Amino acid sequence: MQARAAADRFIALSAEQRLASQVLGADWSIDGVRVWPLEAFQSVQWAVVASLAWQYKIRPMTTAALREAGWPGVPAAVRSALEQAERDCVTKAMQQVALLRKIAAAAEGGGLRVIVMKGVALSAHLYGDVFIREAFDLDLLVHPEETERLDDVLATLGFQPASQPTPLSARQEALLERFHHDRKFVHPASGVIAERHRALSGNAHLIATDFDRLWDRRGQARIADYSVAILGDADLARYLAVHAARHGWERWKWIADLAVLYHRAGETGLARLHDDAGTDGLLAIFNCAVLMVAATTGTSLPSAAVSGALGDRRARRLAIQALRMASVVHTPDTIGAHRARLRGAAYRLLLKPTLGYLAFELAAFVHHDEDWRALRLPDGLIPLYYLAWPFFYLGRRLRALARSRGPRPEGQAATVAAAHGR
Repeated sequence: MQARAAADRFIALSAEQRLASQVLGADWSIDGVRVWPLEAFQSVQWAVVASLAWQYKIRPMTTAALREAGWPGVPAAVRSALEQAERDCVTKAMQQVALLRKIAAAAEGGGLRVIVMKGVALSAHLYGDVFIREAFDLDLLVHPEETERLDDVLATLGFQPASQPTPLSARQEALLERFHHDRKFVHPASGVIAERHRALSGNAHLIATDFDRLWDRRGQARIADYSVAILGDADLARYLAVHAARHGWERWKWIADLAVLYHRAGETGLARLHDDAGTDGLLAIFNCAVLMVAATTGTSLPSAAVSGALGDRRARRLAIQALRMASVVHTPDTIGAHRARLRGAAYRLLLKPTLGYLAFELAAFVHHDEDWRALRLPDGLIPLYYLAWPFFYLGRRLRALARSRGPRPEGQAATVAAAHGR
């Protein structure tokens, strides 16, 4: 509770966030026993609870918690929206499970090494339940030299590239490739999205990727009647902390994941994670993750880990800023707004104050794939792109603003209105 008390001094969590914390800190293992104190449901704005469940990507957990508590005071419209969201998440998870089985079988049959990074595989590994953790897509990591092989596997299973970009010169394609470590595919029949990754992060100055080492240390997740390779627990804890930090801890489901991993690691394992983070230059990110887990879930962590995290000034700063950003209640329109994007970009610059990391982040900001393909300069005129970039950026923001203020499809409008109590 030391970290939670410290977090209260940093920034006071709202009643709705405290309820989300109760959900995150519960035992969501398949045989877990959960007790919900009635005071957790008092003085909350239920529309905000629904919004935060969507924002933090914990809708199945939140819905299950409220059901187990007997829906205490939850308005009918909010209950209906949450239950519908839960059904949608379950349907999506079932489709992902079926397609992942086919991907795993095809990869194994072709001798292709594929590591599933998160999603339904992580839910099965951490909770023994593929449906309790909200999953958006299938994140698949392969060796950089095997990306085309996985692309071919996905194509044979009916996946299509999410976009068909206009080709550039070989020089420009290679330049942009430095800043894009993944490629998105869509399965039209089901709507399932698969992302093929060749690295843990686009910025190798933040976290390097040694695929062979990750493969040697891999774990296994059992899903229905098949198994898939996943990151080993130590690599998973390191990756999730970095991934969450890069996204400003906007999805609190990662906090629940780390709470399980830290509990499994125990005092010795957590100390080893601390030492490894120091060696990799990720100590502030690791300490921030410890603070986020302990402060928002109340998970009991070894006192040495908590004390060390509290004593890390940069980690405290990162945690404070993350909690402040998470306290802003968003809608699907505002979460991608210009101000929120700039705040997230500024947060990323704080993660690792080294020249290589900062230079890469700033360069990535101006190497926008869409802009390069729209301008299509000859190789000899590439420097002109950097002069034109501000105008492209302004155009993208104006188009995004126009879309956000335009009419929303009737079904989508009704869903958002119900979730937000309107």
